[in-house]
Amino acid sequence: MAIHLISVHQKLPDWVEAGFSFYNKRLPPELRLRCHDISAGKRGKQDLQRVIQDEEKAILAAVPKAGYQIALDRGGKQLNTVSFS
Repeated sequence: MAIHLISVHQKLPDWVEAGFSFYNKRLPPELRLRCHDISAGKRGKQDLQRVIQDEEKAILAAVPKAGYQIALDRGGKQLNTVSFS
């Protein structure tokens, strides 16, 4: 089984990559954490809606065909460990 972490960003800070590596090593061999990096589109004078749609397509293309999808968002509902499980 694998957990696929799909993130949209410009460049991850070193501490994020170090944390990913640390926790990935702690997982049992039968459970692997895979990271898919999606490059964030430029948010300048372009049509923001178009940039978001392009990122959405890239995210959906990275999602494995079978499995559950869980979206994490800063503005979403906060759950404790018991509620999340």
